[in-house]
Amino acid sequence: MSVVKLGIDLGCENTSIYMINKGVVLCEPSLILYKNGNIHSVGKKSELYLTQQSEKENDVEVVKPIKFGKVVDTQACASMLHVFLTKIIEDSSVRIVALISVPCGLTEAERKVFQNVAFKASISSVFFVPNVIASFYSNENLKEAGCGLVADLGSQCCDLACVNGFDIVEGATINFDSSFIDKAIVKMVECKYEVKITQEIAKYLKESISTLNFKDKTDKLIIALSYNNEQPVKIRVNSIDVSGVVKNFYDLIIEELKVIIDDSELKEPNLNYNNLFVSGGGATIENLSNYLQQNLNLSVECGNGLSLVQGLGQILENEELFKRIIKKK
Repeated sequence: MSVVKLGIDLGCENTSIYMINKGVVLCEPSLILYKNGNIHSVGKKSELYLTQQSEKENDVEVVKPIKFGKVVDTQACASMLHVFLTKIIEDSSVRIVALISVPCGLTEAERKVFQNVAFKASISSVFFVPNVIASFYSNENLKEAGCGLVADLGSQCCDLACVNGFDIVEGATINFDSSFIDKAIVKMVECKYEVKITQEIAKYLKESISTLNFKDKTDKLIIALSYNNEQPVKIRVNSIDVSGVVKNFYDLIIEELKVIIDDSELKEPNLNYNNLFVSGGGATIENLSNYLQQNLNLSVECGNGLSLVQGLGQILENEELFKRIIKKK
């Protein structure tokens, strides 16, 4: 029986899969739709279906099976993952061996839920890798140094840690739903511009003009509703206003990183934690590396939303690293 080795990042927003010798072969929304109790669509098809509906259908159930880095619906998650696997593996008789990334603060009971999901999705053998370890091995500078600081900033789950090879010296998981930022932007626009906007428009503003370069004077034209008469009006929202809201999230991360660094230096005083690697969707905001360098006095490098699953791939492709993961099971 042939064997296929996969690295799987079951993210709150997106699921990414790395196949050995092929690289990243799938990146789709972690989303499944049910209609009349049956699976209607999964991933990109579900997202497309929802965007095309002008009104929500009463017989369609929308399920996001991963929240705050944990499985909240085992059967839905297993069904979603099984569909994803059938997209990339044509031969149903192959044996699937998978590395799955998980938050560093996951309990044993929560890990068993991930294990059940994997087995229900027809994965034969599963091993777990903390998010920060996977991100660590996606970065050449950290691998060469042997240790460093990692911040994986997901949409709901942020993992921060000082890493020494395969060991987490000190770490923390922060649950912070990015929709909180969107809601804060809605309030800011209402107060400053005296108009109403939806959370979807707030998310658009966050993704299009938020920056940690506070000299940036970009603005964005949007259509909002007047407070006075509920009529549509056009306004330009300044990036500085949006960025001021977004900045609060990164300041929270900075304060937690400072605590982790201090605690790590007490535990391992001889190790050098002067290098910080930031992965996840939160790593893509403009000027993040400079902002973190100024506030933490560290050398900072930023990756992207696929850094974590690419790190799983690096472990898969390296037989020695892969064996070390298996021994840690």
